[in-house]
Amino acid sequence: MKTAATFEIKYQQYLDQEGKPVQKDLPKFAKDKEELLKMYRAMTFVRVFDTKAIALQRTGQLGTYASCLGHEATHVGIGAAMKQEDAFFPMYREYGAQFWRGVIGETALFAGVLLAAAFLTAFAPPAQANGAAFDETRHVSGIRIELLGN
Repeated sequence: MKTAATFEIKYQQYLDQEGKPVQKDLPKFAKDKEELLKMYRAMTFVRVFDTKAIALQRTGQLGTYASCLGHEATHVGIGAAMKQEDAFFPMYREYGAQFWRGVIGETALFAGVLLAAAFLTAFAPPAQANGAAFDETRHVSGIRIELLGN
């Protein structure tokens, strides 16, 4: 049989299992230990945040929540690579980049709920008599926001 094409995925490693460099030419950010520690702490924070948010969602204390499990390094890396003046338009799972840029947890969750509601509402049938829209699985796709004062 004739081979039509071959593909290779290059493996790139900067640190070994003990955290020692395996290459002489590390990227600029990887030479700054304080920056690496800051990034690691941010990834750890995102993992803990995600774990707690999942627990709240599964016990009915938090509505729609999209987990970012396994995406921590990607999203923190995006946030760390951006300049302060760069525009950032997050989607509902990019908590690491949001936190890196100074967004607090409650704001990230609120934005995620709004994005999910907007998405669901865009594809929902017309509203029912009670003002909410439902699909065939009875998932609500409307949202009611109340601002509570003291």
